[in-house]
Amino acid sequence: MKTHEITVKERFKPMQGTKSLDAKNRLTLSGNLASIYSKHNVSGFSVFVGVDGDILLRPMSTVPAKNLWTKKAIKAVKKGAAEIKAGKSRHVKDLDSFLEQL
Repeated sequence: MKTHEITVKERFKPMQGTKSLDAKNRLTLSGNLASIYSKHNVSGFSVFVGVDGDILLRPMSTVPAKNLWTKKAIKAVKKGAAEIKAGKSRHVKDLDSFLEQL
């Protein structure tokens, strides 16, 4: 797995006081903190450790394999974005008529 460094410029607020590790060195997210993440389909966390030992947990969500973008789809989106940037787009007044012409 490739590792990379990130720079975080963000304000943090303390949550639920001090948390202790259990007998298996695990830290649990409970109460309000757990409910915040369960509402947003968070399935895990990326873990970052700062030079001073601070730990940042970045919430992550997984995407089902059937919903992953294919290389062909990504290429088409990038091509479309490049065409827009190059001014090769036009405004469509009547979307229904436009879609019928395709």
